[in-house]
Amino acid sequence: MIRRISAVLFLLFVSASAFAQKEVIVLKNSMIRMSDQKFYIKSVIDGRGHTSDIGYVHKGSFNKKEHVELQGGLEKALTDFYTYAVTPDTSLIPIVIRVVFLQVSERTDGPSEIGKAELKVEFYKPNAEGKWGKVFETEAQTEEVAPDVTSGHERRLRKVLESVILSFNNSNWKTVQPEFIEYAEIRGQKSILLNNALVPEKKTWTSLIQAHAAFGSNAEGWGLSYLGVSSVMKGSWAFPISVAMDKYVIDPGLILRNGYETAKLNYGKIGLGAMKKIGGDFHFLFNVNIPLGVEELVRKNQVGSAITYTETTNFIYGVEPTQSFYFMTRSRIGFYLGAGLYERFFKSEVYKSDLGLKIEAGLKF
Repeated sequence: MIRRISAVLFLLFVSASAFAQKEVIVLKNSMIRMSDQKFYIKSVIDGRGHTSDIGYVHKGSFNKKEHVELQGGLEKALTDFYTYAVTPDTSLIPIVIRVVFLQVSERTDGPSEIGKAELKVEFYKPNAEGKWGKVFETEAQTEEVAPDVTSGHERRLRKVLESVILSFNNSNWKTVQPEFIEYAEIRGQKSILLNNALVPEKKTWTSLIQAHAAFGSNAEGWGLSYLGVSSVMKGSWAFPISVAMDKYVIDPGLILRNGYETAKLNYGKIGLGAMKKIGGDFHFLFNVNIPLGVEELVRKNQVGSAITYTETTNFIYGVEPTQSFYFMTRSRIGFYLGAGLYERFFKSEVYKSDLGLKIEAGLKF
């Protein structure tokens, strides 16, 4: 049975890992309907001072901020988007768009999240000498509140991209008489005061309270535990601490084979672990618990027809590694479900080792 359980958990890990991927936004093709269109989009220039990402998203149950980017880079992604969205009629006036600022972001508000997209752009048209002049600038932003806003960043980004192009189309850009400069000068401009650097992470503490059922080769039972973890991470790993108590029924045959009539173990556990997000809302937790407590043993003594009982109490300790997979909701307050394997090694007269499956459920806050 344990081998079958191990195989199932291994397949779960492989499947969940397969879905883990870098956070990349792929813009969908969509048409922008405009009246009296007099231009087409020749290209998009990334004029930001910080060009390695377009903001951040909250990843995992502990809302760690991670960078996000556009597939293919900003210039290619936005040029391709506008080439499809705006009628590419080269008989019209060519327009170059310079992005001054672009950011997608998330923040939490109780059990909900707020997703935001912000964009500031400049529009340039050419003269007969092949130089370019700025004829319009505008900005747009949009926000949405939802339990999980990460999946909506692409939609919000398309909304602000549409908003700025409509503002340009409805402006008096055709009558503006700008100062014309070389194209290389436009490309060389960088908005160093406006960037998409991540703001410092606010340190938070997440608590998980759980109940679990355990099915081992030498004992079965249930337990309660508390697990707490800080938002401070090292790489992609978080490091929770835990306290727990168990109530198990030891296999009677195991007790008798060790020469005792009854055995009762009372102990608590403290632990330290390492947790990693492996895809979607799935996490892997490796935890090491240290059980400490006492065992109460009763030995039956029979001499002839006389029966006596000897009671002894021993201090017990041990080590308990666990390997678990969890599904956790992303909201600040939610639930989680888990399953995993445990191994126990005790300094005990009767319960020296065990291997089993643990099923868990609890609340996150």
